[in-house]
Amino acid sequence: MLDAARNKARVKACYIMIALTIMACFAVIASDKRAVERHESFTSWNLAKKAKWREEAATRTEEKAK
Repeated sequence: MLDAARNKARVKACYIMIALTIMACFAVIASDKRAVERHESFTSWNLAKKAKWREEAATRTEEKAK
């Protein structure tokens, strides 16, 4: 009887996880569509982030040289 209850709980947990995964997929798709409308991409975001890091590193080296 306990095994049957555990199995039912596992099945319900699996269904909940499946539903959450599907909802997360739709949320990511919607978010990506909004990003495309703003002309954002991971490549441009990554390049901007690396440029910022380079600038910070250059200012740090200039400060150390003084």
